[in-house]
Amino acid sequence: MTGWRFYGREGELTELELSLRLHEDTRRFGAIRIIGRRGIGKTEFMQEAARRGTGDPPVLHVELPSPEQGDPASACENLIDAANAAGLTDVFGLLPERQSFHDDMMWFGMHLKELIAAGAIVVLDEFHHARPLGLVSDVKLVIDGFTSVAAPKVTGKLVMMGSHQQQLLRMFRSDQPLYGRATSTVHLAPWPVGTVLEMAAEQGFLQHPAR
Repeated sequence: MTGWRFYGREGELTELELSLRLHEDTRRFGAIRIIGRRGIGKTEFMQEAARRGTGDPPVLHVELPSPEQGDPASACENLIDAANAAGLTDVFGLLPERQSFHDDMMWFGMHLKELIAAGAIVVLDEFHHARPLGLVSDVKLVIDGFTSVAAPKVTGKLVMMGSHQQQLLRMFRSDQPLYGRATSTVHLAPWPVGTVLEMAAEQGFLQHPAR
């Protein structure tokens, strides 16, 4: 909203910043999980983290569509749109065009890998949709490719963010493919009362109860 600043979340922002810097300083890939219910501000949280950064590396926001809204092809299009917005499509080099590559899920994983290798922070929003879209195995392969003993040193990051908390947590259980793949987790809880009152006072709500 125009005229509104970012409220609260200082502890969570510090936690995220430390995770990003730890891996950047050691040139190690990091897979970060952000959990919070729908509407709690996960997207704005990541945007604020990007605003507080130096602008380098770029942060790409890629929303995974629900099965009712789209399919793996839609996820591929969203990935390309994010790469275009960041001016990073040139990193794809000789990778095949999607229309000439029959497996959209494998295509998604290949291009995701190239963006991270180029140093980008790729945020996969609504990541709980990765399972019905069939993208979990390909994301796992990307993570494992960067965390293996022989993996090249990269500063790129993968952020897996979702609003269906139980579904997202279940994807990382010991009996699931993504077990142990998240190097850190940030959990966004509702604002504490102090932050609510700070916002209300600053925006004039306390002086105008009708608002």
